[in-house]
Amino acid sequence: MKNRSKPSVPHNIPSSSQIKYQYNFDRCYDETINNKDLYHGSVQHIVNSALKGINGCVFLYGQSGSGKTYTMMGYEKKK
Repeated sequence: MKNRSKPSVPHNIPSSSQIKYQYNFDRCYDETINNKDLYHGSVQHIVNSALKGINGCVFLYGQSGSGKTYTMMGYEKKK
């Protein structure tokens, strides 16, 4: 049986406070955007590509209760 040694871990791993992060966004919207403009500005080309078999993702980020689900799903009145 071979002698298995533990892999070495470098000791100079920076802490998270030493790492600088940069984020890039395609677009950012505020609370004044309506669903139609949001769809045409950011989502329509992804949906069209998905219908052609190309993978796509629409990621919504925001505070709870800010309307993410409504923006994606719309509102259906209860009967």
